[in-house]
Amino acid sequence: MSFSLPQIRATLYPRVCLHSLVKFASQMQSSPRELARAALLVSLAKARSTLARMSELEAIAMGRLSHEQVGAMKDCVENVADSID
Repeated sequence: MSFSLPQIRATLYPRVCLHSLVKFASQMQSSPRELARAALLVSLAKARSTLARMSELEAIAMGRLSHEQVGAMKDCVENVADSID
């Protein structure tokens, strides 16, 4: 599969897109649908990883942050969790 696809070149960060999707090359077979599916799978995995790390940081920071900072952290964790749902 050629990674000079217009869909990849049209993204804001084509190098990041290419790096993230290169391991799915054999599955995509130049299909825009498979490219979109692979991109969604990568995005979901990254969102889950981000949520796990943010939840860890939230637990660590609880006693160290102000009430406002804790609220902001909780909002951020909730927003990332919502993006996964």
